[in-house]
Amino acid sequence: MIKRSVYSLMMADNLNFDVEEFINKKLVKNARKYPIDQALAKNKSDLEAKN
Repeated sequence: MIKRSVYSLMMADNLNFDVEEFINKKLVKNARKYPIDQALAKNKSDLEAKN
């Protein structure tokens, strides 16, 4: 697992790929797709259903 991560980062560096920018864009996209208030509400209802 670690070897793959290191290899991926080295390859991204060699290709001048901005990993930080990619991750930030992905986080923004996920925040829009899965709003935290909806995620918390769903989690709460799931927990209540189990009890």
